[in-house]
Amino acid sequence: MHLRTKRIGPHPYLYAVDTSWNGGHPTVSFQTYMGRADTLFGTHATPLVRTFHFGAAAVLLQLAREFQLIPIIDEVVGGGHHPSVGEHLCLAALNRAVGDPCSKRAFADWYEQSSLKRLVPVPSSQLSSQRFWDAMSRVDAAACQTIFQRVAQNALRFLAIKDQVVAFDTTTFFTYIASDNPQPELPQRGHSKAKRHDLRQVGLALAVTQRDQLPLFHEVYAGNRNDATSFGALFPQLLQELGDFGQGPLTWVYDGGNVSARAQQKVEAQVERGALDYVTSVSPSYYPDLLAIPQEEMMAIDPTSYPELAGFRVQATTRRRWRREVQLVMSYSPELARGQLHGVLQHRGEAAPRLTQLQAALARRNAHSRGRKPTIVSVQRRVERICSTQHLRRLLPTQVVEEDGQVRLHFSVDEEHLAHLQQHLFGRRLWVTTHTDWEPAEVVRVAHQQASVEACFRQLHDPDHVAWQPMWHWTDQKIRVHGLYCLLALLLVQALRVLARRAGENRSMDAVLSDLDAVEECLVVPRLTYPDERPHLEISLSVLNPVQRRLLGLVGLQPAAAV
Repeated sequence: MHLRTKRIGPHPYLYAVDTSWNGGHPTVSFQTYMGRADTLFGTHATPLVRTFHFGAAAVLLQLAREFQLIPIIDEVVGGGHHPSVGEHLCLAALNRAVGDPCSKRAFADWYEQSSLKRLVPVPSSQLSSQRFWDAMSRVDAAACQTIFQRVAQNALRFLAIKDQVVAFDTTTFFTYIASDNPQPELPQRGHSKAKRHDLRQVGLALAVTQRDQLPLFHEVYAGNRNDATSFGALFPQLLQELGDFGQGPLTWVYDGGNVSARAQQKVEAQVERGALDYVTSVSPSYYPDLLAIPQEEMMAIDPTSYPELAGFRVQATTRRRWRREVQLVMSYSPELARGQLHGVLQHRGEAAPRLTQLQAALARRNAHSRGRKPTIVSVQRRVERICSTQHLRRLLPTQVVEEDGQVRLHFSVDEEHLAHLQQHLFGRRLWVTTHTDWEPAEVVRVAHQQASVEACFRQLHDPDHVAWQPMWHWTDQKIRVHGLYCLLALLLVQALRVLARRAGENRSMDAVLSDLDAVEECLVVPRLTYPDERPHLEISLSVLNPVQRRLLGLVGLQPAAAV
């Protein structure tokens, strides 16, 4: 990089310029205005300084290069003119990952403030909304899957990850697409996990490695499809794409919400062929004999072998289910039990006063005989609404009767049933696995790796880094491409997480990325000592603390060589 002087009128203006070879000819790949050259000497002279956000963008870009992200996209959809489709989508993924998600209209301004202006030189005029939309239009649904699969395969090879357990789950993201817009079919009203039932939403299915939380598969689907239906519909594609990673026969971990008779038939057929094993959950109520076992008779898990399961108890047996012998493991978690007890006591504490108020209102109505007379049916409906929460009907047994021509409500608090729930239900989950030879504690440990995919969902719902929201698209094709670059951003961030963990950095990724984003690249033209001295350009990074220096070194970016 060097300085170039442009004289406009009587004043010389300095620009930092970098060139590259294009077709055998040098072309300007980077240029930024520094200031007027005649202000560098004299009593009031000050150095010319430009700073750019460097750390997070440079580290993630280096990972993208290691994964061949841009070449893969351009190979799948065709590169075309500069900037290519791959460059557009790579920049969009970096924008999401770094933590400043902006609309395509504001993208050029963000790009100008980042070192990406130098590292991925693109004319700002080519980063307009229209250019982005043109690039996105060239990526169809099949290309989205192919691109993500190939990039994820490169990530596995680069990180040397071998993991035979994958976790699968689904989530939803609400949108602000108008309800009367008939064009998109992906945004639909359905069960919103964010409780925004008033908005249309899209669904996202995700499969990740259980140990390193590296995403291997994603699919954007219609928001009105429930989890079990989505799992069954995606099963053939999941089987093919997860099998292509060459990790050997996989053990799939999926939540009980994805279990249905039709989907499980497909799973069992592949188990017969030796293509996969599984760990999933079913409702403990299917096996009352296991629920009847007191906590004290369940086997305690050794905390030295499984420190993450300290305090857990298990009860294992082999049963025939889904036409095969499987291992059933009943687990007891004291933390889960405390949470369930707290929730039930909270709901009971809210319902009991409402029943008392209804009881008193009926007594007043019976005493004064004014207004519309309540009926047994109408009072029972109100009681059902009050006690609609799980377990309340048994914890607060009620009786609505007519005595002497007057409707009365009687209720009590059943402490014995609460004690029964604490002893035989709270804290318990039932796991089903084809691994009949596994230790019960190992089954529970692997089952809890469902948290790996849930951690990825939390990252996607994070408003700062790898944020899915906001989404400024309203056609199915654009929504799928939006999902692609968001998942590519997640892949890059999770890869950085793997490298950071291996280096002993156990903080959250938000903290790691914030530390990196504070690293700035500085272009400085120092003050001149003599009036005829020639200005020169100095390039450096901002002052680094030991943590930032170590984070840059994760991908080989040392301060002396980073620029």
